[in-house]
Amino acid sequence: MSADAVSREIERYVADLVARGAIRSDRVRRAFLRVPRHRFLDHWYRMESDRERVTWLRVDFDPDSPSDETLRHIYSNQPLVTQIEGMYPVSSMSEPGLAATMLEALDVSPGMRVLEIGTGTGYSAALLGEALGNPGGVYSVEVRGDVAREAADRLGSEGYGKTHVVCSDGFHGVPDGAPYERIIATVGCPDIAPAWIEQLAPGGFAITPLQHGYDHPLVRWERSRVDGGAAVGRIVGFSGFMPIAGMLASPNPWQSYLIEGLPESPVCEWPVPSALCAAHSGEERIFDDPTHRSFSFFLTLASRELWRTVDGYGLADPGAGAAIVVTSQGVRGRSRDGDVPPIDHLWQRFVALLDRWEGLGRPTAGDYELVFVPKREAMALARFPGREWIIERARHWEIVRLT
Repeated sequence: MSADAVSREIERYVADLVARGAIRSDRVRRAFLRVPRHRFLDHWYRMESDRERVTWLRVDFDPDSPSDETLRHIYSNQPLVTQIEGMYPVSSMSEPGLAATMLEALDVSPGMRVLEIGTGTGYSAALLGEALGNPGGVYSVEVRGDVAREAADRLGSEGYGKTHVVCSDGFHGVPDGAPYERIIATVGCPDIAPAWIEQLAPGGFAITPLQHGYDHPLVRWERSRVDGGAAVGRIVGFSGFMPIAGMLASPNPWQSYLIEGLPESPVCEWPVPSALCAAHSGEERIFDDPTHRSFSFFLTLASRELWRTVDGYGLADPGAGAAIVVTSQGVRGRSRDGDVPPIDHLWQRFVALLDRWEGLGRPTAGDYELVFVPKREAMALARFPGREWIIERARHWEIVRLT
């Protein structure tokens, strides 16, 4: 494909991101126009699955001579898996719409220093360098040595050689470049690393995809003005990322309710409660509806019984082998042994939590203030009775409150 044809493909790609609302500023638009996505990889993996197993097929291509079909695939709004370990993806190129949304939220300007957690292919680091007008202001840390080397090579060959690519555990940040006016993580995080708080400049902020339930809401946080070892923030969007590797990695506490052996046919069914009736077409996924997203986020705060499937979300009782799930067609209760009482109990619990959420004014994820306090400090809930919760993370108490 000719250079002119590649340019037209990139322009179409950027126009699509603008139409989606992911790109809103001239600075981010210019960055996406100037950084060729296809130059930051030479392969990706395509997933194929059947009832028995999942397989990953490697798709190789020549970045110097890509086919029309290859470019259309790369310049589409989808993530590309670039590294597999066993049966699991461990590195990828993020979905462009999400990358643009996060870059807009980061609100960088010339003269800043930015720390990126998770280099991946180097594409996001190049976008940051363009948005800053200075690749030397970007410090990107990658825990996997081969991934870091390949990203550094690609950044160098594409004119971003001044980018600081550091092979290290992102848990430690990059002290040599600190302090940073901005920090961005491009991996799913079960907690905030203390080093990130320490390395954030006064007046700066970070964007972190922080595990809440089965999602990674984007949390914008800054250092606390009261306690320099603490952080304060709010949720500004939603995302889904591969989990971080290294010292910060830890099990998802919400996944302790996995249940095997549930039958396909429900034992009990109820209509979707009127408070959750979605004002969208039946073709839209339930997770895309703002009402369901707001209530399911509330469940992550109010109950460790949270349960999720490809069809919806709800509550589970692993001891009884039972679960209820809200789907676009209704609320369905399943029991491993066909017992009705544990399903009825979960239904009553679900209704009570829904009533509580309505009583609080149907808060959305962005309505909560998030405070991250080092676990060396004792925590007690007293300021806002009934309107705050504590999530215990590996290194922090997360106080979630409606103010």
